[in-house]
Amino acid sequence: MNAVGINPIDSIAYGIARSGGLPYLVRFGPNVNNASEMWMEYVLKAPSWSFAGTTDIHGNFHVLDQAESPALYTFEDIHQLIGYPTTGAALLTDYSAMVPSYTYLGPQVSDIVPLRADLEGTSSKQDYLVGAGYSKVLVIGYTNNTDHDHWVLTSSPSYNDAYGAAWNHRDLAGDDHLYFSANSGSGVYELVDIDLTLLTATMVQLLPSLVTSNNDGMNCLLSVVPFTPTYAPTGLPSEAPSEAPTAVPTEAPTESPTA
Repeated sequence: MNAVGINPIDSIAYGIARSGGLPYLVRFGPNVNNASEMWMEYVLKAPSWSFAGTTDIHGNFHVLDQAESPALYTFEDIHQLIGYPTTGAALLTDYSAMVPSYTYLGPQVSDIVPLRADLEGTSSKQDYLVGAGYSKVLVIGYTNNTDHDHWVLTSSPSYNDAYGAAWNHRDLAGDDHLYFSANSGSGVYELVDIDLTLLTATMVQLLPSLVTSNNDGMNCLLSVVPFTPTYAPTGLPSEAPSEAPTAVPTEAPTESPTA
């Protein structure tokens, strides 16, 4: 399993998992009746497995297929999809032949995070997906899951690293902050000063990271910033949510699926 994030609509974790060699979107969490157990259910048959995926603030799930021709797939309103304990359920939603939401030319990234910010000078926040890797930053913009565009930025300082774990945290003013952990162990970085005109961005090291190739950034989009922001965040301030969601679903499925 990879490409995991907590959906802010239902406060449940979602991710891309393989079963029998095929990719599925799954939802999972702790069993509210037994904290030592986990439950998982299959939500849909996915068109591609990937380590780069995330939920966004609107309750959609985005995943990048980077195998051959890079493509973005978007599953809307995932909280409304019915989950099943096994992959063989006859009514399991089938998106395996889904047409990509967007195709692009850009660098491979190991994880993506959502961002709401005013990067284009429109005086209002827009939706973006952001990934980083090997001194490049991929930014994909979208409106209502359509009208896509993308930019490839050069990061400074130039860190030749893969970033397998990425997170979005929100400050008290309601602005998003993006963090990336380097697989090499060189550090956890905050991505700031995103400039879509100059095609540049700045990576600020905050602390060391662990050496690993098995990681992922599990986003909880309404959580607060865990660090003191190094720079003023990009984007216009907005009201922060008045109430944080509960961390686990109120009711788990009655039957745990077989793996």
